[in-house]
Amino acid sequence: MRKKYLFGTFKNKLDVFSAFDVLVQNRSNTARESGHQIGVAPSAICLAAFAGLDHGYHLAAQNVGWSDSYSLTGEINADDLVHYGIGFCIIAHSERRLHLNEDERIIEKRLAECFKKGIRPILCIGETLEQYEAEQTSEVLTRQLATLSRAAEALGRPATADDLLVAYEPMWAISTSGSGKTLNAEIANDIHAAIRGLIDQAFGRALGDEVSLLYGGSVNKDNGAEYFAMPHIDGGLVGSGMQSAEGFAAVSKDFQAHC
Repeated sequence: MRKKYLFGTFKNKLDVFSAFDVLVQNRSNTARESGHQIGVAPSAICLAAFAGLDHGYHLAAQNVGWSDSYSLTGEINADDLVHYGIGFCIIAHSERRLHLNEDERIIEKRLAECFKKGIRPILCIGETLEQYEAEQTSEVLTRQLATLSRAAEALGRPATADDLLVAYEPMWAISTSGSGKTLNAEIANDIHAAIRGLIDQAFGRALGDEVSLLYGGSVNKDNGAEYFAMPHIDGGLVGSGMQSAEGFAAVSKDFQAHC
């Protein structure tokens, strides 16, 4: 049975005190005893502060740099994440693809660094509205998953479902896109089902049915139950919908009840 994961990403919206307040008010929602894994991705400054606290949540970085012969000013050092026990890292969030022009070459380097250091990447994949309307979703996702497969060679062994997570987030459906559009839960489920086949194709073997696939497209307290009830959706990567104590509690409750 695939594991279920829910990550609330605070992006650059919550300072240390606001982020900590959300966690404190939701101390009882960690849910690990039920097999539901809940985590948070606070800002880089918050990570070190939260790492030593007994809050009960998985911690995820929002980005990571890579090891090379040159310095990378401003990037997060993967060894620092390992030192602080950060087990997950979001890679290629749509905002970074769209606004910072991160391409597959850079994304592959970030993914490979995670695999080398034993950090589990949460790879975000998804298409633009123009690509969706042109029925190019499968083509785009195929290209993005090929990057994941190449990067996984850094493991030095065949990748397993325990090495990675994949989050499908159509770029046009996230709350910060400004489109005002969302993706119907049934259609999202169909795309997740197709992604499983694309993972098999990318890795050249059966793996897709074992990988936990998360959805990240404007999930909130009003629609979370619809998405989490879908059989091919194994959780969520949620931004603004979990950036308040109330929203965090409501989405977590729906996740535990329906996923």
